[in-house]
Amino acid sequence: MNDHSFTDTQADPITAKSLGYVNLVFGTLLLLSVVYEAGVVLAMPTFGRLMTWAQSQQLQQRDAQWSARRDQFQARMEAAESDEEREVIAAEQTVFSMSEVDDPAWLGFSMSFLDDPALRTGVLVKLGIMSALNGLLIASGIGLIRLRRWGRAAARVASALMILAILGFTVVSVQLTPGMADRWTAELRESMFPPMPDDEETAAIDAELMRYEQGMSRLFKAVMVGSNGLSCLFPLIVLVVASRPGVRLAVEVRPDRSSGD
Repeated sequence: MNDHSFTDTQADPITAKSLGYVNLVFGTLLLLSVVYEAGVVLAMPTFGRLMTWAQSQQLQQRDAQWSARRDQFQARMEAAESDEEREVIAAEQTVFSMSEVDDPAWLGFSMSFLDDPALRTGVLVKLGIMSALNGLLIASGIGLIRLRRWGRAAARVASALMILAILGFTVVSVQLTPGMADRWTAELRESMFPPMPDDEETAAIDAELMRYEQGMSRLFKAVMVGSNGLSCLFPLIVLVVASRPGVRLAVEVRPDRSSGD
């Protein structure tokens, strides 16, 4: 569209500068959010494995202490010289045995559903692309605040590419969700349901877990689509506002414009 077609339109430097400040703030926040997302996806499996290892060490120490305590009861029982003394030791041992509880089921959950090479690669690619685009968005904010033509151009380019990138990441994310749901369900079963013989109860558990996996897959897809859809709103607003005639004129006919711009 020819810029000279807007001869009756007034320049709107306030909107241009306001958009610049918004780009600075939200560009920085979006940059931090994509770094946080990458950090969570990349670090959580390792953190989960470390937690599982630490908890297993604690359980081993607890089991060793309980075993030593049971040996003490056995030694005292063998050294007892009367039935009354043996009854007292047996009562103490019964109270101690009541304090022994099974391991909580959640101790073994290591978040390995995120431990997938394709997912890690996708997150790294997203981190690189979105960091560059958010950096361009931040730069456009500086240009718009100073009413530079390149600031408006950078805002339009960054927002348009950001929308395309988010749509692409959404498609890839949806394709990865079935595998995430499968790994999530497999780890859930391993941590909550001990191995059992093949019988009707096992078949019933398998059927319930299959329905659960399907539900988790749909949930993951909804989260991916919803979160990425919301992420598209801001660059869409930037693209619309930066394309307004008043903003265009504000960066082209500003009073302090110099020949070097």
